[in-house]
Amino acid sequence: MRKAITSVILAFLLVFTAVAAVGCNKEGGGEQGLTLTVGEVPASAYVGETVTLPAATATDGKDGDISASIRLTVQNLDDDGEIYREPIYEQPGNVATEFTPAGRYLDYKIVYKVTNSAGVTEQKEFDFKALEDNEAPVLSLDDADFDLEKGISVTETEDIVLPNVKGVDKPLDNDITARITVMIRDKESEKIVKTITNVTDKTPFRLTRGSYEVVYNLSDTAQNVLANIITLFLGITVASKMKAAEFLQFNTLLIMGLGLIAFIVDTIGGVMLAKLLNIFSKEKINPMIGAAGISAFPMSARVVQKMALEEDKSNFLLMHSVGVNVSGQI
Repeated sequence: MRKAITSVILAFLLVFTAVAAVGCNKEGGGEQGLTLTVGEVPASAYVGETVTLPAATATDGKDGDISASIRLTVQNLDDDGEIYREPIYEQPGNVATEFTPAGRYLDYKIVYKVTNSAGVTEQKEFDFKALEDNEAPVLSLDDADFDLEKGISVTETEDIVLPNVKGVDKPLDNDITARITVMIRDKESEKIVKTITNVTDKTPFRLTRGSYEVVYNLSDTAQNVLANIITLFLGITVASKMKAAEFLQFNTLLIMGLGLIAFIVDTIGGVMLAKLLNIFSKEKINPMIGAAGISAFPMSARVVQKMALEEDKSNFLLMHSVGVNVSGQI
C-alpha cells in the first residue's frame, strides 16, 4: 500500500515538473521572459508624406538580446478591415524604416513581431491613418525683378531666360520645385515648341518670331496638379535692329565698306585672271565669266549673261557663269 502511494506521489511530482518546465519555456525559457519594446510609432501622416517607423528592441531570459530577429510588416487594410496589400513585409524591425502611405485605402496596421529560440512569439500592433491631401500645391514666381503682367519682350537674336519659380507642397510646406515642368507653346498654332524638365537649369534659349505662352505644370506627391499660365509677349522683329542709332555706327559702316571692296577686287581679279589664262591657252575663254567668281549667287552669273548678250546676241555664258559663281561661293 505504501509503495502504491509513493508511486502516485512520484508520478504527480514528475507531471508537475514537466508542466512547470513547459510554462517556463512559454515565458521565454528564462526568468525574465520575452520582452518586445517599440518606440513612439506615428499614428497618421498625409498621403505621400514620408514617416520614420522607429527601431524596436527585444530581449529574452534565455536567448538574451534578440533584436535582430524582430520583423516589421506594414499592412494596408481595405474598407472591410482585410489586408489589401503589404507595402513593407517582414523587414528587419531593429532599424528605423521609412514609410510613405499611398494607395487606394487609407487605413494601415503596423506590426512588430519577434520569436525566440523556443518558438514563443511576441507581437505588437499599431493603427495608422493616412490623411487625404486634397490641397493643390502652390506655384509662385521667385524672381522679384520679373513683371508677370508685362511678360518678356525680346528679338529673335536675343537669349531668353525664364524667371525663377518655386513650388510648395501644401499642407506640408515641402519644397517641390524639382517637380515643375515647363512647356512653351505657340499662341497661334498652340503647338509645343519647347519643353523644360529642369527649371533650375538657367541655360538661355532662343525662339523664332512670334507670340508664345509658357505653361508651368506642378504635381505634388498626392498627384494634385496645378497649371499656371504665364504669357510671354515676344515682340520679335529683325527690323528692330535697323534703327539709325544702332545701325549707323563706325563698325557697321566699316564692315559694309570692306564687303564692297571685296566684291570689287573679286570682280576685277576674276576678269584679269581670265585674261592671263588666255595668254597661255590655245582655246580662249570669255574673260567676262571671271566676274562671276563671287559669292552673290545667282545674281552675278545673270549679270554676266546680260552684259554678254548686249555685246553679242550669240553669246550664251549663263551655264559657264553659274559654274564660276558656285566656285566663288565655295
